[in-house]
Amino acid sequence: KAEGIENFIFCGLLRTPEHFEAFNKWESQLMEQNGMGLEHVYFNLSDEECYKRSIKRLPVENRVDDSNDHFIARLKRFEKNTLPEIMKLELEGRVKIVDASQNLDYVHAELRLALGLATTVGERELTRI
Repeated sequence: KAEGIENFIFCGLLRTPEHFEAFNKWESQLMEQNGMGLEHVYFNLSDEECYKRSIKRLPVENRVDDSNDHFIARLKRFEKNTLPEIMKLELEGRVKIVDASQNLDYVHAELRLALGLATTVGERELTRI
């Protein structure tokens, strides 16, 4: 047990059905042993916007997997392996879906709301882009 830690985030961890199966077992163990549960969050973003953001960061981060060919292959793997698992989680009511097409402040506020870490988006109103 990590003393003093209440929340932590795994990002991009669940990419294949095998990952989901292992994670589900771990989640069951956490619940049995510690009474802890997990929240799954899916940042929903169109393929086009994903591509735009990948291309935009390419010169900065120089990631090989952001090139056009790699991006298309990565997207196909996501649609084949990951998206069906997210849809299962949605049917089970086990995933929060956050609209990631908005600006960073808006997405952050929506994430906090989805996870129950905030009850409002703050003093100022967030503007959609």
